[in-house]
Amino acid sequence: MTEYEKGEIDYHTLFESFQGWNAYAKWANSYKSRMKLFKEISLDYYNN
Repeated sequence: MTEYEKGEIDYHTLFESFQGWNAYAKWANSYKSRMKLFKEISLDYYNN
């Protein structure tokens, strides 16, 4: 998220990256981590 916070990438690019990581990570025991990151991304989007 630091690239997004610095303004180096836009929200669309950030969310695409998250979706790719999420598809990969769901094969692991990572539900809580994925939901935490999703909430951070969503909150940032709706607050801007």
